[in-house]
Amino acid sequence: MRWGHLVALPGEPHPAGRSNVLEQAAVALALSRLSDRDDDEWTRRSHDALLTALLGRRFAGEGGVTARFEAAGFPVGGRTVAGAALRLRSGTLPVSAAPRVVEAARAAGADAVAGRYPEQAGVLVVAVSARPGRTLTDALFSSLADAAGSARLDDPAAVVAVGSEARGITGLLSSLEEAVELAAGAAARPDARLGRGVVIQRVQHRPLLRLVNALGNDPRMLEHTEHLLRPLIEYDLATGGDLVEVLRAYLSHPGNRTRAAAASHLSRSVFYQRIALIEELLGMDLDDGETVAALHAAVLARRPTPPSG
Repeated sequence: MRWGHLVALPGEPHPAGRSNVLEQAAVALALSRLSDRDDDEWTRRSHDALLTALLGRRFAGEGGVTARFEAAGFPVGGRTVAGAALRLRSGTLPVSAAPRVVEAARAAGADAVAGRYPEQAGVLVVAVSARPGRTLTDALFSSLADAAGSARLDDPAAVVAVGSEARGITGLLSSLEEAVELAAGAAARPDARLGRGVVIQRVQHRPLLRLVNALGNDPRMLEHTEHLLRPLIEYDLATGGDLVEVLRAYLSHPGNRTRAAAASHLSRSVFYQRIALIEELLGMDLDDGETVAALHAAVLARRPTPPSG
């Protein structure tokens, strides 16, 4: 049974020869595969590594990372692709959820790569590639949630945040980042409620997030972010604090500090102290609408980077 591919990217020649290195690696991996009782282990590991490298922007060029995705059975060229972030409303997704989601996508007429998102416990990130003649419908994403929920029959309810449909590997990266950010913002409105308690959230209903994502690495956006958030970033680095993330929670729940405190996993009194410190360090009033809009754009542009390893 063919279960994977080895890809040799351009680089310095090896003394033993590239073919010999690949053959030895194939033998080692095949023997490890035979001794591994979990048939999905290698797939899960490779999908985790692919998505972590993409979201962490740990690649030298589009060609190399595109080749890795296509070798994993995820066609990119000429396909409509999108990113999604999936979480249960309560509890966490087990490791068996990822292969279930991939199989569900195949049954619905799409190819997928699914893996854990290190920065948000219990969140599964999914890259989806529509096969020719197929579209990425809410029904498809609902089936992914059902597949993940079937691993937790006591809690099938799930939320699926879906990024913009795109082309190419950089478009997929942007869509995944949108989906992860959307999943983190509990205040986002769902645009469809489907069977078994599944809620579909589309980034089209988050215009500010789409604007920030469209600007990408525009130097003016980066300058705006650095200028506004520098006092908080420097404070967090010096003290091991969490002011940027507290501000993110506050902006995700405008007008509802109780929910924002809960999202920060802080008591209300401690949360209010953090907000007061943020206002003092920034010299701004967080009850001012224009200030909140400017800060929200800055926080959305400063996405957390998944850790290496």
